[in-house]
Amino acid sequence: MKFSRKEENLKTIKAALLALGIMLITLLCLGIYVSINNFGSLSFIVVPFILSPILYVFAKKTFTITEEIKSREI
Repeated sequence: MKFSRKEENLKTIKAALLALGIMLITLLCLGIYVSINNFGSLSFIVVPFILSPILYVFAKKTFTITEEIKSREI
């Protein structure tokens, strides 16, 4: 891939990582609030934990692209 394309992908992945992280934290807080009010709705708390490996994949891809960009700058 071209160098400029990698930088563009890095910016996109970082934005997606930030948005997903904020969304999962909000979803967890909302799930805790709903489960406190309704004792039968504990499944709302599980969803952010199930989707959290996506954060790891985005972070790993960000690290890989950053390392490749640093190696090309030398």
